[in-house]
Amino acid sequence: MRSAAAKSGYIYAMESGGLVKLGYSKNPDVRKHTVAQDIGAPVRVAFKIPVENMARSEAAAHARLKEKRSHGEWFTVSIEEAIECLQWAAENPEQPRSRAIGCRLDPETLARVDAKLKGGSRSALVERLIRAWLG
Repeated sequence: MRSAAAKSGYIYAMESGGLVKLGYSKNPDVRKHTVAQDIGAPVRVAFKIPVENMARSEAAAHARLKEKRSHGEWFTVSIEEAIECLQWAAENPEQPRSRAIGCRLDPETLARVDAKLKGGSRSALVERLIRAWLG
């Protein structure tokens, strides 16, 4: 049996506060209300496109825009760029995705890292550090 995320549905772009959320849902118009409640701000569904595998299509979109990730599923992109990316991801859900690298930091070090990030993503920092180390 396939997981719910592996089923068909939609990948979407939602706008709020100058950021764009890329996600998936069986019903983005209903999901919008949950997101608005979670963040305490109005949200607009700017675009949605049907896909056969919601999780893979969403992961492909996230991977393509990883350098523009603000936090979680929120990105600092124009709605036009988000739409182009989602259209591409709907057609290319099998694009290679990065594998997770596990790392544990003590709470004090983690707090210092987060303070230096100033809203950036930890994964983007780790990727930059690894690329610099590899040369």
